[in-house]
Amino acid sequence: MTVTRYVSKRTMWIIFSIIAVLSAASLYFGTIHRFTTLAKYKDYALVGAKVVSLEEYEHEDSDDNIYYRYSAVLTYQIEGTTYTKTTEDIFSTDNVPEEGERIPILCHKGNPNDYVIAKYDWMTHSYLPLDNKGDVWLFTGLLLIGFALLIWGMAIDVDQMQGVLIGSGLLLMGIDGVVMGILCKNFKMFFLLIFGAVGVFILYRYLLVPKERRHKEDAASGSLRLFKVVDIYVDPQTNVKIVVFSLPENNGATNQYYSYDDVRNLYNNGNMYQIDKRVLQSFQETRIVNGRYTININGLDESHIQPLHPAVRKILSRV
Repeated sequence: MTVTRYVSKRTMWIIFSIIAVLSAASLYFGTIHRFTTLAKYKDYALVGAKVVSLEEYEHEDSDDNIYYRYSAVLTYQIEGTTYTKTTEDIFSTDNVPEEGERIPILCHKGNPNDYVIAKYDWMTHSYLPLDNKGDVWLFTGLLLIGFALLIWGMAIDVDQMQGVLIGSGLLLMGIDGVVMGILCKNFKMFFLLIFGAVGVFILYRYLLVPKERRHKEDAASGSLRLFKVVDIYVDPQTNVKIVVFSLPENNGATNQYYSYDDVRNLYNNGNMYQIDKRVLQSFQETRIVNGRYTININGLDESHIQPLHPAVRKILSRV
C-alpha cells in the first residue's frame, strides 16, 4: 500500500499520540467510569415513579435550529409516604416518557427526597442516572481507536503493516457504528458500515493475497487514470471522427487533453473511461484540437482505453 503523506512523519506520530490519549480517556468514561458511578449509588434503591404530567420547553441552538426538552411531574411512594417531584428538562424527544407511564428512579434509602432518574445499563447490568453518557463515550473511544490505527498505518513504511493497520482501523469503525448504533438506538451510525466494508477489502488483500501478486496489481492500478470524453467531432480535412479525452486534475481543473481516432464509434461524449498512462509516454506530439492543446495518441491500442465498471460508472453518475 502506497500512502501519500502531506505532513511529516513526526507530525503524524504527534497526531497519533494525541488521538491515543483521547481514546484512552474516552474508553475510561465509557467503561470504568460506569462502575465507579454505580458505586456512588450503592445507598440508593430502585423505585418506580409515575409520570403525572409533562412540560415542554422550546430551545434554540447556535445555528438557530429549534429543539425541545421536557420536564415531568413524578409521584412515588417510600414506606407508605407519597412524594411528588418536578424534574428539570432532562428528557429529549428520544426518551421522553408518556403521561401515566412508570419510570425507574434511584432514591436514597435514608433521604427519599434525594433521587435521580435512572436507566438500565447493559454493561453493569444495573441502573445508572439517565444523564450517564457511557455509550456515547464508548462509541467515541472506539471511533478514535480506529482513527489512531489509520494514522499509525500512514506513519510507518512497512507495506504489510500499513495495510493491516489501515484495514483494521476502518473495520473497527464499521463494527463500532453497527454495535453502538443498536445500543444507542441511533441507526444513523450505520453509515460507518461503508468504512467497515473498505476495511474488510483491505484486510483481505493484505492478509490473503500473495505479496508478489498484490504489488503487481498495485503497480498496474497506480498507472490507471480516469478520463472523460469532453468533445467528439469530425476532422474536416481527414473526415475522421476525433474523440478528445480530458484528464481531471487539481481539484477538478482539466489541464491535459488526449485525442483519439474513434474509427469504430466506441466512445460517447460525457462518458468516463480509464486509460493506462504508461502507454502515453510514446505519444509526445503536441497539437491543437478545437483550440485546445492535446497529445495525439491516434493509433493507440483500444485495449488501453477501457470503460469503467458499470457499478463504478453508476456511482460516479450520481456524484
